[in-house]
Amino acid sequence: MDKSLHYAIKKPDASGKSVNTLEVQVAPTAVSYLVNGSVVDATPTVAHTYTQLNKFTASLTVKDQSGFTSNTATVQIDVTNRVPTAALTATPTSGYAPLPVNFDGSGSSDPDAGDSVASYTFDFGDGAVVTPQARWILPGVSRAMVIALCGELGIACREADLDLYDAATADEIFMTSTSLCLCPVRSIGGRALPGPLPGPVTQRLTEAYAHEVDCDFVAQYLRHLS
Repeated sequence: MDKSLHYAIKKPDASGKSVNTLEVQVAPTAVSYLVNGSVVDATPTVAHTYTQLNKFTASLTVKDQSGFTSNTATVQIDVTNRVPTAALTATPTSGYAPLPVNFDGSGSSDPDAGDSVASYTFDFGDGAVVTPQARWILPGVSRAMVIALCGELGIACREADLDLYDAATADEIFMTSTSLCLCPVRSIGGRALPGPLPGPVTQRLTEAYAHEVDCDFVAQYLRHLS
């Protein structure tokens, strides 16, 4: 690749009888790079910046002066993402109940260029009940009953955009429906929840629900199971 090629070319003189020799120096063999679908004719080294997260296959073929093409050499490029960093402050951090506290996660950051923090999931550590926002689910009467009972019992309850991470890290999970009223969940995604079944918050809401409708629906279901 680092050697020039020399060709001797015969050229007639003005009389057409004698012959001079003209030496021509030819540039090194051309190289073709195939990178992410784009062919580039260049020197043996080239730089390319990957801007998307994925696994890519970069390929190289070379062609000699005679027009013959080599085999294809490949290398795998794995472009990954670095995890963001969460930063949280609270004001105030102590006081008498009921204590309103303002939480601020604006100091959170993402180290990747062109990327940014897309969502914030707060856990206040006080046994709050979190339910998906009504526009993503069927906001049934049983759900409305539980939200109302949370207010009566002094249990914090709010709507939020939930994802699998929230479910995987929850202390308790229960579901509501017309047929089940309120039913505790034992496991999710094959992972058993860490606490007892039902958990303390679920138990309080179940007892309040049964009292409100004047029906021990848990005992009713257990009788049918036996």
